[in-house]
Amino acid sequence: MNESRATISSFFEGDSSISKRSNSSRRSNKSKIPIKIVPKSIRKINSEENSEISQNTVKENDKQLDDIENEENDVEIYEEYKKLQKDIDKLVRYKQLKERELSELKTKSQKEIQIYLKKIEYLSNTFNNPEMNQNKKKISSQSELSEVLSAEKESFLSEIHDTDSDLTKQKKFSKFIDQLEAVYTNNYNTMKYDLEEQKLKAITEAKKNANNAIQETEMQHATEMEQLQNYYQKTTQEQLETIKDLKSKIARLRPQDTQQTQEFDNSEKKKSVLLLEIEKLQKENNELKLKTQDADKLSAELKKVTEVVEELEDEKENELIADEVLSKRFEQLEEERNAMYDQFEAMIKDVHQKAEFRGYILAQKIQKMNEMLDSKERQLQTSIAKGSVGNAMQVKIDQALAEKNSRINQLESQLMNMHNAYEKMTDMYEAKIASFGVDNNAS
Repeated sequence: MNESRATISSFFEGDSSISKRSNSSRRSNKSKIPIKIVPKSIRKINSEENSEISQNTVKENDKQLDDIENEENDVEIYEEYKKLQKDIDKLVRYKQLKERELSELKTKSQKEIQIYLKKIEYLSNTFNNPEMNQNKKKISSQSELSEVLSAEKESFLSEIHDTDSDLTKQKKFSKFIDQLEAVYTNNYNTMKYDLEEQKLKAITEAKKNANNAIQETEMQHATEMEQLQNYYQKTTQEQLETIKDLKSKIARLRPQDTQQTQEFDNSEKKKSVLLLEIEKLQKENNELKLKTQDADKLSAELKKVTEVVEELEDEKENELIADEVLSKRFEQLEEERNAMYDQFEAMIKDVHQKAEFRGYILAQKIQKMNEMLDSKERQLQTSIAKGSVGNAMQVKIDQALAEKNSRINQLESQLMNMHNAYEKMTDMYEAKIASFGVDNNAS
């Protein structure tokens, strides 16, 4: 019971909740659109066992829906009607689903009964089959026969002696066989009785199980059908109440509709007057648009010109700043040039003085050397003239003269080198002064 209720509640949870309209008026000022509701035909529930739900409630629903069809409703009422219709369709689908489950349970129970009957037929056939009975006889009486045969054999051997005749042996053997047949018949009858009892027990148990399964399924179906009936009746009552509420709301809202139609007519008249004024204003607006377009063009051109002027002014300021920077740089370079020129001039004078001084010293050394040579030559000539100089002395004099001549030549070459270095230095300083833009003639 609880499981079936849970399944019903889970199936209709969230979907069967009927959305009721709030009391606050949600109607807009728009013109009402008459919507004729075309209801779906409510499906009649064809149940094999229960016919208590349906006819009266369905007829009442049809009447209420026909009343709604003939009236002009708004969109919200139509949406609520759709929701109600969906809930009804879901109820019908759930009922059909439960009917299918019940039919499946019935077919399953019938199949189980047929299986039990087939088993019973098989047992009866096997019991009545002579070949199977023979096998049963052999199998079932084998243990008991062995015991009886062993006992009778011992008694028979104890009674029979070698001295007996053949007739007595045959009689005793026939008695033994009769006893065996009696034992076998007793065993067979007991086995047959036991098999019949087992067969009856199996048949009764199968019938009981089948009946119990059918009763359980019928009870489950009955409880679920009762729950469905109660739920369907509740939903139909709620739907009828909502339909009545909708009718009352429609009756209340009709006078508001008339007022709104009058207001709409007045608004239409005002609208026509306003449209004429709007046309005039549109013409004036178009003229103003043309003027504004011309003004926009002129303003765009002015913007371009002002942008060009601003760019030129920026360039002018940048050039003035660059000119000032260059002038300052030029003044600094002039000052540096003058300082360098003064330094070069002082250095040149210093070098010139040093070179002249060295040349003067060298010239004096050369004069002294020449004077010494002249005096030495005079002494030599006088000594040669007197004839007092020997060969050895002559050799020494020649060597001394050669050394002195070589020394003189070295001094002359140094003097020439000094003159050349001085000239190169002066040329180099003059070239540097010219590269700095200083005029030698002016200096």
